[in-house]
This record gives sequence, structure tokens and C-alpha cells, in this order.
Amino acid sequence: MGYKSTISKPFCNWIARDTAKWTANAARDQDNIMKQLIKKARNTQFGKDHQFASINDHLSFAA
Repeated sequence: MGYKSTISKPFCNWIARDTAKWTANAARDQDNIMKQLIKKARNTQFGKDHQFASINDHLSFAA
């Protein structure tokens, strides 16, 4: 095995594990990010005009 593959294999395994962690929690993370954005924008003029205070989840956002 060459020195490039000796160095690159552990790095590739680390990237694969990191990516697997991100994909396992993707839906939860997206929901949390949406809630943070809505909470932050709730008191802006745009948020008041578009009733951001009534948005609690994706279904109420899409309505």
C-alpha cells in the first residue's frame, strides 16, 4: 500500500462517519433550524405581516 492510501484511508473513514452523523439527524436539525429562524423573525415587521407567531411546525408554515 502506498503512502497516499495509508494517509487517505483514515481521513476518508473520518469523513464517512461525520457524514453519517449528519444524515442520521437531518430531519431533527432542519426542524430546529426552522424554529430558530421563525422565532428570530417573529417580531420583525415581515414576521408580523405574515403571522409568524402562529407558525409552530412545518405544516403550519406550509399553510
